Amino acid sequence: MASTDAHPGWTRECPTHLGPVVSLSTVGEVLAPEVDQRGLLAVFVPFAFTPTCHAEVGELSASRAVLEEAGIVCTVVSCDSKFTQAAWVETAGSAWPLMSDFWPHGALSRDFGVFDEQSGMAVRGTFALNMNGQVVDSQVLQPGQKRDFTERGLARWIDALTT
Repeated sequence: MASTDAHPGWTRECPTHLGPVVSLSTVGEVLAPEVDQRGLLAVFVPFAFTPTCHAEVGELSASRAVLEEAGIVCTVVSCDSKFTQAAWVETAGSAWPLMSDFWPHGALSRDFGVFDEQSGMAVRGTFALNMNGQVVDSQVLQPGQKRDFTERGLARWIDALTT
């Protein structure tokens, strides 16, 4: 899904598990100010401490150098509170801070069209946003499906943000 319009969620502010409130437009400055940025990978996950989410965050953490070398920063968004996220990061060892979409509950996920009203959580959505806030590629998976965030799996997102 390519778009020429800035995404409405680009400016929504959310707390990170570290405490500061940031928006997707400033997340790169908060996460990796030394990176010559080409874009942002916004990764929506249902909830902390689930096996699939844990595996995805592990792969993203292991691939941090690959993303940063391409000039891409990443943020993981869940509807958990920042306190739950902080505990999860301690357990999962995430290299990327998480953004909380807890309150107003699911607002950022709704902006991106990945909030499931019945379950009260985000579905697995991945959005590549260029530095103008435009979604240049996206993928939304059905519940139970896992994304590939290994170096091989990230090639799609790197290509979308660097070409």
